[in-house]
Amino acid sequence: MNASSVPSCPRCGEQLPERAVFCPACGTRVTGGVQESFSRYPPAIITSRRRVARAAKAFGERARALAETAAIRSRGQAELNKLRYVRLELLELRGTLLTELGEAAYADDPEATERARREIAKLDERVAATEEQMQALAMDVDERVRKAHLPVQDTEVSDDSAAGSSD
Repeated sequence: MNASSVPSCPRCGEQLPERAVFCPACGTRVTGGVQESFSRYPPAIITSRRRVARAAKAFGERARALAETAAIRSRGQAELNKLRYVRLELLELRGTLLTELGEAAYADDPEATERARREIAKLDERVAATEEQMQALAMDVDERVRKAHLPVQDTEVSDDSAAGSSD
């Protein structure tokens, strides 16, 4: 028999033995054979191989999601540390200005007192803006982590009877 007349599996392309009902490589039922024969791998093994492959794929997806989460949190922490350092410097400068304000008030210098108060007010605005940036950054990191976990999250079923009824 020549190679062109040997039937092959429609799924995997493996050459089939004469009168084969199942492909010996992948277990797919093939047409043609009258006599029933069995593949090298029974369907139960094929099914368990598929389960293992699906589990490995799911594990890989979860591992990628965890790695992405770690990267997002790491970058977020670095940015947050920079903002904390800026805030700390601003607060140290505020302490210096408060000392100057106290000295100006003690010296009864209204011009220096007013200048120190204006500078403290500006500094307080910068501290508040920095704290808002820190809060926004934390919320952004949480949102990015949530989005990174969406592909591997279990599907949730909602029992919303009002949405499905036509009453």
